[in-house]
Amino acid sequence: MKTVKAKLADALESSGWDLIEHVTDLDWWADEIWELASRWSPVGASAFVTFLVDPMWEGPRRQGQAVWAVGCSAGYPQDRGHACGDGLLRLKERNELEAFLQAVNALRDRKRD
Repeated sequence: MKTVKAKLADALESSGWDLIEHVTDLDWWADEIWELASRWSPVGASAFVTFLVDPMWEGPRRQGQAVWAVGCSAGYPQDRGHACGDGLLRLKERNELEAFLQAVNALRDRKRD
């Protein structure tokens, strides 16, 4: 059975996105950030997907631990609010994946922040 992260990666690939950078050395609120580039028109459009850490988590944390949601943004996220400013996928709500993909895909046509 695939993880939510693997399902998301597959769905983004099927929606015409390539993962061009994967950042993991981040502030406490972000577990990892994926920079995406569109293969579909407009080719080269970018989007960012951020795996968000539960703000109630206390103490040390391993990579991937305490991630509660995934956000998307048109520009590189500078804080938690910006990271999910264009869409949010709560990991416990797997039925939100299609709506989240629509939010990411809508970023193709947006002017960059």
